[in-house]
Amino acid sequence: MTGEQIGISRFKAKKEFHDVIEKDLRKFMDFESAHPEIYHYSSTRYYNMDVPGTDDEEYWMFIDHFKSYEDYRDSLYQATHSPENKEGQRLMAQSLAHASGTFAEDRNPAEIEHWIEVPSLRVDNQGH
Repeated sequence: MTGEQIGISRFKAKKEFHDVIEKDLRKFMDFESAHPEIYHYSSTRYYNMDVPGTDDEEYWMFIDHFKSYEDYRDSLYQATHSPENKEGQRLMAQSLAHASGTFAEDRNPAEIEHWIEVPSLRVDNQGH
């Protein structure tokens, strides 16, 4: 069995911008969904949580699921550099306009972590 692969990226933002970020990300996700020829992933999910020790910041994280890391990575590079995808680039920049830092400050905010599932440890359908 081939394990599922995921890409994870995170950023930090002020909570006061939560609704704006969510609205802008929704526009960007709608654009990505309408253009699977540009963005090569099977699904994506966004999560957030409070930044420990502060009442006014939160972390945002997305997890993309895909079959081929190389195809996924190359599609993201093309999406962010191709002159034919100006609208996608604009929507991405708008979505991240309120980002104020990364989850791990020593990492490149554009870096996506590549994780590969260990299929023998999968548990599905727990009934919840």
